[in-house]
Amino acid sequence: MRSMIEMFTLALLTGGMAACGTSGPNELSFEEEIGFRLLRQDYHVATTTGDYELLRSIWANDAVLTTDAGARIDGGDAIAEHLAGDSTFGNVLVLTSESRWTVTPRGDSAEYAFETILVDLGGNDPAKTLLSDSGAQTATVRIVAHTNSTGIAERAADGRWAFRELNIGHGPLSLRGLAQEEPGDGDLAVGDELGFRRMRERFHLATTSGDRDLLRSVWADDAVFRGGPNEIFGGDAVTDFMAGGAAFGRVLVLTPEYSARLAVNDGIAVYAFECITIDVGDGDPLSTPLCTAGGEQNPAVEIVRHTHTSGFAKRVADGKWVFQEFNGGLGPLPSE
Repeated sequence: MRSMIEMFTLALLTGGMAACGTSGPNELSFEEEIGFRLLRQDYHVATTTGDYELLRSIWANDAVLTTDAGARIDGGDAIAEHLAGDSTFGNVLVLTSESRWTVTPRGDSAEYAFETILVDLGGNDPAKTLLSDSGAQTATVRIVAHTNSTGIAERAADGRWAFRELNIGHGPLSLRGLAQEEPGDGDLAVGDELGFRRMRERFHLATTSGDRDLLRSVWADDAVFRGGPNEIFGGDAVTDFMAGGAAFGRVLVLTPEYSARLAVNDGIAVYAFECITIDVGDGDPLSTPLCTAGGEQNPAVEIVRHTHTSGFAKRVADGKWVFQEFNGGLGPLPSE
């Protein structure tokens, strides 16, 4: 499963918004950061696929879960049984906000925060269900949960991490009081896999936040973009095209960790991933709740695009990647 999926999280600070703090004396190593990303990935993938064994593997034996209803569950076995017993387990598509998360190491543990969005697909296959077509949300899908998770993770064997404490809250993540550290020069030496992930995160954050300079940073000078009838050549031209769209900086971009693919070989990455774009009306994309605590989708928000992207990226420096070829299509990723 893990070889077929990709994690999209963020290591930047923009406009006063905290994200992953990875600089300074408490900097996560490459192995540690990948380990934590895989932990969250496994949590979201297990929920999407209904994989009980994967779900159980991410909890320390003495873990504590506090639900958004205030219930406390103690012990990894009890937590896995509780979550697997929920009607959403294996019956929803889990989306991740790439623009709102943080992890701060504390010795052999780390404090973390991230968001989780659940989409009910009406019993359909997550790998084949179109969430939006022609700018309108598909009638059979709806957002049924928008939660934030905070707590403590601990290092486990072989570079893995496990949740020791997870506290679920309703709505967007508030990062006030959490670490707000600018990424340092070490970001360029974290390894190819992590470098690629951070490039993709910058792409999605730029679209959400409307940061034109950040958007330009992910394109090769001779990049090629193909989407629908459009074929655009050159990093500057691609940036102008995307930044000129009405949605730029006005939508929330999410990704299903369930389906993404990545293979890296000698400085070239063959990739594929999906983008889910949500219009939040007149609200702030990063602070608008997508649904109520009772599971009703916010009537002011709508899933307006569901696309997939495939192509090639290239390494341009140690740990730094850019898109070389970017081919967009409608809907879920085609089967391999």
